[in-house]
Amino acid sequence: MHRRLRDELGLRALDLRLVLPDFSYRASLHGIEENELCPVFVCVVYGDPRPDATEVEAWQWWPWERFLDEARAPDGVLSPWARMQAPQLGERGGPLHAEAA
Repeated sequence: MHRRLRDELGLRALDLRLVLPDFSYRASLHGIEENELCPVFVCVVYGDPRPDATEVEAWQWWPWERFLDEARAPDGVLSPWARMQAPQLGERGGPLHAEAA
């Protein structure tokens, strides 16, 4: 995870924690079917991302409540899997308070 954050987003992770170890999803987006086990991690980062354009189309910092609002919005911009992760993280008190399940 540390290497992927650095390579894809140009970020250094501190306090990296696995919070949804068994998260899995099945979703379709733009004609692509996904069926994956995809553990979710949270961490603290410093600075702004410097994303690799071949990996990341766009990014924005959002307050936690905006992320949750976007996850609930029928026309929101989040991926189907992010929409599924949001309530599970919310049940654990949000990303900064989430403890491993």
